[in-house]
Amino acid sequence: MITEIRRWLLRHQDWLCQVLDISCVGVISDVQLRRLLSEVNHELLYKFHSQYFGWGLSLLSEDSWISVDGKELRGTIDGVMGQKRGLALVHFHVHHFQLSLACGFYFGHKDSETTVVRNLLKNNDLTGRCFTFDALHCQEKTLKMVAEQNGIFIVQVKENQPHLLDVINDHIQIGKPLEVIKTYDKAHGRIEERVGNIYQVSKECFNDKWAEIGFDKLIVLQRTFTKIKTQKVSKETSFYLSNSVKQTNSQLFSAIRGHWSIEAIHWIRDKTFGEDAIRCANEGRSKNLACLLSVALNLIKQSSVLNIKALHEDLVADTNKTIPFFSRISVPISNSV
Repeated sequence: MITEIRRWLLRHQDWLCQVLDISCVGVISDVQLRRLLSEVNHELLYKFHSQYFGWGLSLLSEDSWISVDGKELRGTIDGVMGQKRGLALVHFHVHHFQLSLACGFYFGHKDSETTVVRNLLKNNDLTGRCFTFDALHCQEKTLKMVAEQNGIFIVQVKENQPHLLDVINDHIQIGKPLEVIKTYDKAHGRIEERVGNIYQVSKECFNDKWAEIGFDKLIVLQRTFTKIKTQKVSKETSFYLSNSVKQTNSQLFSAIRGHWSIEAIHWIRDKTFGEDAIRCANEGRSKNLACLLSVALNLIKQSSVLNIKALHEDLVADTNKTIPFFSRISVPISNSV
């Protein structure tokens, strides 16, 4: 990957100097480029781009939802040395804008996604924000951090919290839903029916350790998938808890679906940009490359392009399209940061 970047710089040296309005200079060597990417502070690099392009919490309205999830960078796994886990990226992804606003990293054998998420929650002004979490983050300490900042969360509940599952199943047996919401979608050769049953819950339903979390809503989501060609039907049921007393039932239902937009971004990183194929054992380089890819995806998502793969191919094939494309993207704050 590093070698490919340098070859690209060599091929387009004159064009880059013209675009940047600088005198023609020599291209950085392969060794220097690797050293540069290793030693740059990835946190400052990402912060600089976020400030320059205006990717901040000021973009968000109070009812904007932020997904939290991690993605392993599989190219950092050294299978020869017997490693099972590698470096992982964790980021906050805004549903509506499709932007990553903050990111962190951990190594699978040294740390955990949970710790990184808590640090991100601690180090960002996230008061009153809305978050969607997968079941990994259905933990008292994490949810309490959101609740203490007057934030709203929706968290999936699975077998890692057996007590909560028992409470949920009991509530479904004896309670009646406040509302039932249904949607139908047809895409990718299948029909998807989604039925959301929203129940009212109270802290008395749960044991004392969850008392300060403030669970208020239970969402039971039933999905039925029908393959159009074969008419094969599959079903799944998932459970979610939320502390929201402000959001409508429809907003909670939509936010659960919106959470998986972060998985779509992970798919694009791998399939379109080949992130998992980037073999790199240097932790600093891997972090900076991941941050730069996040910056590129943020810029592309701001443009509202539908076919990212086609855009990627066009920009690689013809650099003359690059400047006109990115010139259409507005920079909402001063460039003098």
